[in-house]
Amino acid sequence: MLLGLFSIVTLLADRLHQQETLLVNTTAWYQKEKPTFRAAMAAVRKLLWQKFDSSTSTKQAKMVNIPKPLLHHLKHMLAHAA
Repeated sequence: MLLGLFSIVTLLADRLHQQETLLVNTTAWYQKEKPTFRAAMAAVRKLLWQKFDSSTSTKQAKMVNIPKPLLHHLKHMLAHAA
């Protein structure tokens, strides 16, 4: 099962990398040429959350408005947290 999840994440990340939506995180002291599995996981999480966000119902009883820049920042931080 774990190998299957790894394969799915890898295939989705490859597709995102071909579409140039998978960013390679670099640091000042280490330049990376290819995305790491951690970056791939984060990109796939963001993709799934984005798909889930657009498909959820707007008829929810309690809703809080969050500015889009803050929402994107929170999604980015949460995607890399796990």
